[in-house]
Amino acid sequence: TNLSFDGALLSISDLTAVLGDNQFSGGLNVALLETPFVSGALDVGTLDLRTAAASSSASSTTSASRDQAASGWPDERLDLGALGFVNADVAITGDALITDSLRIDGFSANLGIDAARAVFSLDQVNAYQGAGAGEFILNARQGLSTAVRFQGNGVELQPLMSDMLDVDSIQGRVNMNLDLLGTGTSMDGIMKSLRGTAQFDVQTGRWTGVNLDSLLRSGD
Repeated sequence: TNLSFDGALLSISDLTAVLGDNQFSGGLNVALLETPFVSGALDVGTLDLRTAAASSSASSTTSASRDQAASGWPDERLDLGALGFVNADVAITGDALITDSLRIDGFSANLGIDAARAVFSLDQVNAYQGAGAGEFILNARQGLSTAVRFQGNGVELQPLMSDMLDVDSIQGRVNMNLDLLGTGTSMDGIMKSLRGTAQFDVQTGRWTGVNLDSLLRSGD
């Protein structure tokens, strides 16, 4: 990178940073105010956030997921006080985002932080042959609250369900609309307080592997 100072302004240009298999590039400006303000743009390329567990066998991953589900959501206290140490307005673009249970093919977003409230706005997301947009909010001003608002169109269900739940028997394209809010000091508290709406409109879908004739005749 190149660094330059001008009074209370730190400019970071021609930035290239390599973290494991991930590489970032772009430029940032940091205004060294009482609460530092970071602005600029970053290109994260293909962002791989998979854990080591993702490289194990499918059966081991499924078993671990079941064990985690049986134990419930983590109840360790979440401390997001660090959000109050900096304000930000950063544009972020990427070719792909890969996690243990999700893959996004191309996105553009903006990260804004203002007085311990972070808003991650997804202006454009391409995933599973569909597209969407939305925002994710973390508010640590008084306690902790989270919000998710997302709308997606034309998403292919089979690869999505296969990646997220290891289920490949549901096919079709879906339009979705999520508007959820949760509060609490832990992941367990947030998930148990979750309120809102989740709407799914499946177009020309089908569920394979179910013998409806046998099911109906059984009387169940």
